[in-house]
Amino acid sequence: MPILSFEFSKDLKASVEYVTKERGDDDEFHAEDCMKESAVDNFKAVKTLHNKEGHNQTLNLVQSWHPKEANMKTPEQFNELGRELVSRLFPGHQYVIRTHTDKGHIHNHISINTIHQETGARIQNEKKLKNGKGFLAWMRSENDKIALENGLSVLHKDAHAREAKIPFSVQKMERNKKDSIYIAMAQGGDFARELATSYDEYTDILSAFGITARVEKKNITYFYQGYKKGIRGKPHRALWDKKRLEEAFKANDEKFKNHPDLRAQLRGQIEELKNSPTLVWRDGNGKPRQPGITGKDYSKFTPQARKGKKQWHESDKELHESIVPISEIKKARTASIFDYCKKEKIPLIKNANGESVLKGREYIMVGEFGWKNTRNKAQGSLIEFMRDHKGITTLQAISRINNNPNLLLLEKHFGEQRTKFKLLYIPKSEEQGLETSLKRLGYFLQTQGVNPRAAQSLLSRKNAQVTSKGAIRLYPADKHTGAFEFEEHESGKFQKKKLGKVQSPFYSEKGTGSKAIVFTDPLSFMAARGSDPFRASSGGKSVLALFDSGADVVDQFVAGNPHVKTLQFVSPHGRSFSKGELDLFENLKSRYHAYGIQIETKGLDQALKREGPDLSR
Repeated sequence: MPILSFEFSKDLKASVEYVTKERGDDDEFHAEDCMKESAVDNFKAVKTLHNKEGHNQTLNLVQSWHPKEANMKTPEQFNELGRELVSRLFPGHQYVIRTHTDKGHIHNHISINTIHQETGARIQNEKKLKNGKGFLAWMRSENDKIALENGLSVLHKDAHAREAKIPFSVQKMERNKKDSIYIAMAQGGDFARELATSYDEYTDILSAFGITARVEKKNITYFYQGYKKGIRGKPHRALWDKKRLEEAFKANDEKFKNHPDLRAQLRGQIEELKNSPTLVWRDGNGKPRQPGITGKDYSKFTPQARKGKKQWHESDKELHESIVPISEIKKARTASIFDYCKKEKIPLIKNANGESVLKGREYIMVGEFGWKNTRNKAQGSLIEFMRDHKGITTLQAISRINNNPNLLLLEKHFGEQRTKFKLLYIPKSEEQGLETSLKRLGYFLQTQGVNPRAAQSLLSRKNAQVTSKGAIRLYPADKHTGAFEFEEHESGKFQKKKLGKVQSPFYSEKGTGSKAIVFTDPLSFMAARGSDPFRASSGGKSVLALFDSGADVVDQFVAGNPHVKTLQFVSPHGRSFSKGELDLFENLKSRYHAYGIQIETKGLDQALKREGPDLSR
């Protein structure tokens, strides 16, 4: 069920930076008609354009969903729901949106520029809108429509407290603003509770996830790896309470008794299954019994806590006591995280202490067999690492790591058990792989009259990027504060969109002569330069390729090349100069006249034939 709240803010910088800042527990980000790195400046530019720099600067929305719906969609899809909301409510406004998944309820933070980009109209908190609804009621109505359209529930119209109840453990974590060990313990507890039929099974499975459970007569105390202080189970109600656990053990026995061969199937070929046509079902003491639960004491437990000293072995008792082989969890926990990162192309770097950390998430330390999130204190093995990276279940991760598909028989019979939130967030690259990028970029360049072999140089210099959705982005030479994005439509044509603000040239080369050839856009420059656009030019002329027509960039170039006395602007590839470009030339002529600098315009063929540097090879 969607929950929506809002506030207006006069602090533009704080509002936007809260959304754009990497927090570590963030998952999905999107910027509309601006760039993440320069969103504050982009918002200000629109306000300045319309002379509306006062009053409320941003409208900030928090759009969240109930924890029970957290697994119904991916973070990317929840992010798209936020984008859909803004597009319906405030089309034409810049905004930034980030999806947070670090709490029990997945939610979007959205910061919207109050000034419309084209009309200059301001978003205002009106008590009554044209449709008769108040401002908040209007927004919530649209939010509910989007939820229903996407298979999510909505709150009853009288339930506008609009605050979902989240697990006690998450509330405590949120108040403390630090450790997420409660989440890790809840996940381990969920996994164990769904499979165990006794306290001994339950504590065995927990111990495989670094959690020690000391079962007592009236309560359970849980200890997370690396923490001396335990957590009592009773205050945490359903997740930890003995009564609920014993009810779960009995329910699991009921489920499993209908599949007496499941334990053997999960382990593949074992001698008992080979030699006996009928599998013997044993009780908690290893004694044979008929499939059923009559007379079983679910309150029975081993008094002494297991403190990580248990020897791991597949004894006959262990095979029959646990529906999931503890040895399979143990095996998966000793798999190499380094090998997985290499296979999945997850970049690791060294920090100042020489420790391996995730690039882009440097607070996540990675070892051969374990990882630790130094911010929320959670830690684990490849099981949790792969689970959170792939968005799969714990059992699916164990199955993949051990290459044991038999384990998935549990999910086939009893359904998937997905975690509500993640312990770590592994950066997702927006880029395609190199081979795919080369093909896609080469195709795009060819449609624009550019030699497709130039794709190699563009990618290696990071002047271009192919996003995961196949869009092409061209960046300036030194700073990625802005870009041109080209998205292919059904017609086969690429539509150009400007992202952010660019104050750098696409390419600049300092020559020795008094003339410089200037291209007004990147594609015209590359069309003239052949398969290697960034090679050094011959003839002693300087070369400037503008990213976006702007006098400031030309001023910087002239200041850095005082020997240049003539700027030859070359007509764009496949078209004539635009009005904006012609206005730029007239502006530069009047500005540079006093300095003896001439402005000339030539067609590309004419420039190459008569006076241009060797650009065609």
